[in-house]
Amino acid sequence: DAAEILIDKAKTYQITPILFPEHPQRGNSEEGKRVHEIHMGIADVQKSCVAPIGLTWDKVILTEPQLALHSSDGNHASLLGKLLTAYVFYEVITGESADSLPFIEEIAVAESTQQFLKQFASETIQAYPPCAFDS
Repeated sequence: DAAEILIDKAKTYQITPILFPEHPQRGNSEEGKRVHEIHMGIADVQKSCVAPIGLTWDKVILTEPQLALHSSDGNHASLLGKLLTAYVFYEVITGESADSLPFIEEIAVAESTQQFLKQFASETIQAYPPCAFDS
């Protein structure tokens, strides 16, 4: 209820709300999807965008489980996890493909890994459009 009220209030200022269903905790293969579905339920009631963060993490973890997306506590994001989340937000906010972003050598992540993360961000957004409404 509180999220729906906040979204409604934001829309009075012509803001497009973007809901952020967090990434799953390490070892919880159901959490990303479950949290995404909760947010989609909110968006059905109070139209807003839903960034598919958890779904993107799930795909990356399933495909490349050796990538350390979590910090040592298993809950918070590592540098790789933060970068993956940032790529999803970049595409949701700008509408531009994260997959087409250039390599950023100042980020201590290999070019091939950056490209892999960008590709999965873009693929997930293609499969789960974040803003499925007209206005």
